[in-house]
Amino acid sequence: MNKFQEIYRHPRLAAVSILLAFSILFAGCSPAPQVSGRATGAIDISQAPQQEELTDDQSFTIANARGTFTIKPLADYRIAARVASTEHYSRGWDGLLSPVDLALVWGDLDHSEYKEHISYSQHGRWYYYRYDGDFPADTQFIIEHSANNHLIPATDNIRRALKTVRKGDLVLIDGCLVLLTGISANGRTFSWGTSLSRDDSGAQSCELIYVEQIQVNLDIFK
Repeated sequence: MNKFQEIYRHPRLAAVSILLAFSILFAGCSPAPQVSGRATGAIDISQAPQQEELTDDQSFTIANARGTFTIKPLADYRIAARVASTEHYSRGWDGLLSPVDLALVWGDLDHSEYKEHISYSQHGRWYYYRYDGDFPADTQFIIEHSANNHLIPATDNIRRALKTVRKGDLVLIDGCLVLLTGISANGRTFSWGTSLSRDDSGAQSCELIYVEQIQVNLDIFK
């Protein structure tokens, strides 16, 4: 039996949601998300994510019980992928803004000859993958076909939909990659950035996505 090797990737941070504080306090009894539409075919995850740089400043500011935040969209972004792992967060200013991280894979990495030799996990905003000695590619291949995504829901319905996503689901996410800056309720200032590349790893290599629409299998949520 081959011994697993373990590779660590820093999360690609994600932050912010336009949700009111009371909606978080009662998240445990939130209603099910409302389906906005139904797709006619399965999501195609064979292609790399699509990204288009934004040249004009479309920044906007939001506020909630834990601070005031400015979101600066940097690029329109669309990713179609399979969910390899999910992690939920609720504590801290970042848990309120970005309650769900999804580790996503696309392209050949989702094929059986790769899947049977690799596993994925998340913890503390970090994304981990492990592969054995029979994995038929190198580490860079994994980096270029997977990512940890910190998700900022644009609506309460999207927030609720994100919490229903499970490992193995196919997802299609539309939104934008963003830079978040802000000041917390206790006066702490911070900045949370995003990767703009699919071939990076380590610190600041995770995508921070402001999610404007998500399709989960065949269900579409706005």
